[in-house]
Amino acid sequence: MLATSVTFVSAQGAFVLGTAPCLNAPCMSIVRTLDRGASWRGLPAPVVPLSGHDVVVTSDGGLTITRHLSPCTTAASTPESSVAVIAPDGLALLCIGQGFTGHTVKTVYTSGDLGATWVKTGVPGTAGDGGTIAAANPRQLVIATASAASWLYYSGNGAAQWQTAVTELDGGQGWADLGFTTASDGVVIHGPAARGFVGQLLLTADGGLTWRRVSF
Repeated sequence: MLATSVTFVSAQGAFVLGTAPCLNAPCMSIVRTLDRGASWRGLPAPVVPLSGHDVVVTSDGGLTITRHLSPCTTAASTPESSVAVIAPDGLALLCIGQGFTGHTVKTVYTSGDLGATWVKTGVPGTAGDGGTIAAANPRQLVIATASAASWLYYSGNGAAQWQTAVTELDGGQGWADLGFTTASDGVVIHGPAARGFVGQLLLTADGGLTWRRVSF
């Protein structure tokens, strides 16, 4: 299996989304671990491409799935960039729209019923091509994006308003593995070393409002 994204739902439990060899494309694959990667179990995966306008949700650990139409189809958007779980039945979805000179129109939608219905919330800054969204809790969310520089956008009121929490004038080295382990603690890699960049680890203890670099 080739991994595309990973989501930890506890200290030991995680899901990995990717692709695996199959006879008939698309070849989406989902695996789950309950012991922090010591063992994995394959789960039923929807027969849809990894890119597209389906939001796929599960409420039983991946044994069954439900697909809902993405609100990203209602505007001139590329396929949705990323989705974050903000509550037991809550989701936040980042849609990427028209691009221009290192910027893209970004729109965030939230759902309180696992994607059955969506509400348009705030509009993050346009600087940065695409982005990844993560949530510490229902009110605090962060978007990581990059183009000529790298930015972390932060919302403290459920995605209604956004502000720039971090600006790195790095030529667009970007981010990796943005995520939260508790309702306030989060991590992100600035300039992943695997891409030949600075490889800095940043931590937050206040839901993404402020970040500090960790020295090894």
